[in-house]
Amino acid sequence: MKTLLIKAGKAFSTLRREGPIKGGKRVASAFFAMFGKVGSGDILFITGGVGDSARYRSWRQAEELAIHAFRCSVTVQDNPFLPRYADKFKIFIFHRVLYTPVVKKLIERVKAQKKEIIFETDDLVYDPAYLKHMDYFKKMNKFEKMLYENGVGGEILKDDYVKICVTTTSFLAKKLKEYGKRVFVSKNKLSNYDVELAEKILKDRSVFCHPCEGRDPEKNKLDSRFRGNDNCVVKIGYFSGTASHDKDFETVKDALSDILEKYPQVELHLFGPLEIDHIYDKFSHRVKKHPFVSWERLLIDSSRNVSCAIRTLV
Repeated sequence: MKTLLIKAGKAFSTLRREGPIKGGKRVASAFFAMFGKVGSGDILFITGGVGDSARYRSWRQAEELAIHAFRCSVTVQDNPFLPRYADKFKIFIFHRVLYTPVVKKLIERVKAQKKEIIFETDDLVYDPAYLKHMDYFKKMNKFEKMLYENGVGGEILKDDYVKICVTTTSFLAKKLKEYGKRVFVSKNKLSNYDVELAEKILKDRSVFCHPCEGRDPEKNKLDSRFRGNDNCVVKIGYFSGTASHDKDFETVKDALSDILEKYPQVELHLFGPLEIDHIYDKFSHRVKKHPFVSWERLLIDSSRNVSCAIRTLV
């Protein structure tokens, strides 16, 4: 029942933030992911959802391991057949997984077979003590907050059976070592598909000349060459992957405000869920807000419509 309420809360927030069409597609993708095909092999990634965090920390990590001849599969924590996979894999990597009865049953079976369990995280969400520092947590509805009340996966991390952790940064590695674990840092990576799409986009050299037609791509910089040239529009983009980056944006807000004040030919384009304060009211005609888009659309939009980009992925 608790898991159902959490899912309902997340679905409601998604629909409210992104609308019935885009939000509905995301909710539907999360539902159908529960029944995605899982075979057998060496490593099974169990992840908490289908968002960017899962993409980077499960799917793309699995792809990298596959390059090195490991047989990997990825599934979500809500897969109703999860416990039966204990017999089909040797290593189980739990990424931002809520400790549900189904997850607990899988872990019990894995332990009984003396197989490896690895705790994976790309954030401090496993420790509820840090929640008070999360502005995003304050914006959640009460059902979403249930996901974090014990820390996401905190029960798995504190299990003495679990000896190994994988994370994204040296800072997080240091924090995880406080639990007496052996910790490895595996950084985020682009997938082969991402690289192929980027290379395809780069073949269209016109994307670099779009802000100022005919100009040398290597001179696409905001400097003295732009002063007094009102015909050359320079677009700065900020891409927010989730609704948790308002504080991150605050760190560059003053610098961007100075640029907008100094250069009338500059536009600021904000993509994804992001709340900005009144400081930009005076530049409203040059501050453009865009909705959250797919990963593929992000690459295309950022290359075609923005001169330089600031990105926060998750």
